Amino acid sequence: NVAIGQAKGEFATGIDDDDLMLPGRVAALVAAHQERYALVCSGFFHERGGWRRPVFPEPRTIALTELLHYNLVGNQALVRTDRLCAVGGYDESLVACQDYDLWTRLVVRYGPALRIGGPSYVFRETAEADSITRSPRALEGARQYAHKHARLMTPAHMRSQQLLQAIAGRERIGARDLARLYATPTAGLLLRYWAATNLPVSRALRELWRGGRWSLGPGD
Repeated sequence: NVAIGQAKGEFATGIDDDDLMLPGRVAALVAAHQERYALVCSGFFHERGGWRRPVFPEPRTIALTELLHYNLVGNQALVRTDRLCAVGGYDESLVACQDYDLWTRLVVRYGPALRIGGPSYVFRETAEADSITRSPRALEGARQYAHKHARLMTPAHMRSQQLLQAIAGRERIGARDLARLYATPTAGLLLRYWAATNLPVSRALRELWRGGRWSLGPGD
């Protein structure tokens, strides 16, 4: 937020300290910018255990109703600097999901997001203790996000958010939870996570993930 407040450029974007930008990313995002979109993003590679697989590789427009089900943007985007300042930047009261919250507020104020085709970012998931992905902060941040934006959500959105919280908390999903957590936009994610948390099939699915044919990533 300090950097955003001091920035003199027309656009701002970011990179997490353990991730990678691929060549041409910034140029492609700037070229795709249009005023009618709140932000521009792209797909990314999810890297874990030495394996990479593409997430969100297809181009699309992301409306608020879709974004409230799960983060279809990713953890980085290109945004006009004045817009970042106008919405107050990142909410520092959140312990996680600060990016998801920021995209939501931008889309509420400025219209849908634009995702261009082709992954141009590498999200590295590590097993280190200070990784937010594997930290208890992930669950608390997911709860904070859902509470903050609850007024915008339908019952279906809330079911999707409950699923995201279950995943963040690494909870086991039983057969009885399928109906309780079902929402059409996150149905595939629900079924994959349910399968992965049941021992008889989890090993086989892990091998499929290693082969690049399956993932727990939201929406892919």
